[in-house]
Amino acid sequence: MTDALDFDGSAVPVIPGDSIAAALTRAGIRDLRITRGGAGRGVFCGMGVCQDCLVEVDGIANLRACMTKVRGHMAVRRQVAVPRLPPASPAAAGGRTVTPDVLVVGAGAAGLHAALAASG
Repeated sequence: MTDALDFDGSAVPVIPGDSIAAALTRAGIRDLRITRGGAGRGVFCGMGVCQDCLVEVDGIANLRACMTKVRGHMAVRRQVAVPRLPPASPAAAGGRTVTPDVLVVGAGAAGLHAALAASG
């Protein structure tokens, strides 16, 4: 083992030619992403067809770990379906509340017609 990648702050040894999935699996790391419901997902198909092994690499999200070769030192992060929001800034806390008479949700054909009808 010659090099290492950084996975969520821990060094993971790699062998030249490894995919990220191969290196993480060898290190015993199985959960590569977290679903909206909080369940862990990892390598499923191993050939880039499914989306269970999606990770963030050097700040780029939605990369398939099974199809991404390790290149030098990489910062790999477990991808979370619903990431935590940063705390609200003090300026945002002092915002105002708006109460519209009509609120149209959606910009499809029905939403556009509803907005046109409400405006006239």
